[in-house]
Amino acid sequence: MSERRGIEAASWAARRAEPDAGAEAERRFARWHADPLNADAYDAAAATLALTRDLADSAELQALRRATLSRVARRGVRRAAFAPRLAAAAAALLVVALPLGLVVRAPMAAATEYRTDRGQKLDVTLEDGSRVTLDTDSRVRLAYTARERRLVLLAGQARFEVAKHQPRPFIVEAGEQQVTAHGTEFDVRLDPAQTRVALIEGRVTVAGRAGAPVAMRPGDLLVAGARGMKVQRDPRAVEALTSWNEGLVIAQDEPLATVAAEMSRYARRPIRVEGAAARIRVSGAFRAGATESFAEALALGFPVRAERGADGAIVLVPAAPKK
Repeated sequence: MSERRGIEAASWAARRAEPDAGAEAERRFARWHADPLNADAYDAAAATLALTRDLADSAELQALRRATLSRVARRGVRRAAFAPRLAAAAAALLVVALPLGLVVRAPMAAATEYRTDRGQKLDVTLEDGSRVTLDTDSRVRLAYTARERRLVLLAGQARFEVAKHQPRPFIVEAGEQQVTAHGTEFDVRLDPAQTRVALIEGRVTVAGRAGAPVAMRPGDLLVAGARGMKVQRDPRAVEALTSWNEGLVIAQDEPLATVAAEMSRYARRPIRVEGAAARIRVSGAFRAGATESFAEALALGFPVRAERGADGAIVLVPAAPKK
């Protein structure tokens, strides 16, 4: 089954599970479903969706799906180029990813540390109504006190949606940076060599161990490393850094090795690139963790071929010139 057919099937299964699918949607579904291959794909997707109801409350799943698709719709103007793929991927995630344990709903508990393994996504609602969503292979420590709402990002990436009108400041530590938020929504990514902050809405102030604090506006990306902090107005870079929350890896003219490494963060079967293939420049939106279909697509459009490594990983190597 092609990846596109699978995403379409997942989208239809999720849409038809809604009580208000509508007559016009049913007519369009009937035309699509008339194709036997589509029908088979839909049956598989519908069965998967039914399985998710055994893993979580149905109303919660529907609310999560509506919230995800609503977020995509709200950003439709500045994300026009990616909107169809984002909407389809958002629907597919809830149908396909949940049975694999990729999305976890976690209430506030006595534990002060939350973490995800590879391929997981964790959504935590804090005591003040703020929300933290952990990306794959990430870890955050909660350190709320009577004076402040402090969290420490210890590894990976997280989305912070900060409850408004709270007397205590909301502070996120990541490496040597400290982000102070003011009723806002932002991402923080902690890598060995740098920390990145992407502001989606509201305002934040970022302070390092040295230098003056930096104020950010929505659409700003802050990169902090050994040479200090730099803020750039780059909505496309913000989009790429935050696309994980919609199940995508977005590349904008990046080396194939970099994109493959990002895809591997979500994958059970990682992918790596060897030789000159690592320097090929890649752009596009790819389903996070779908390394096999990613490799197949690359082999069709670039001079690379996929091999199986001794460790089971997908290895992309330069393809021999065609005669």
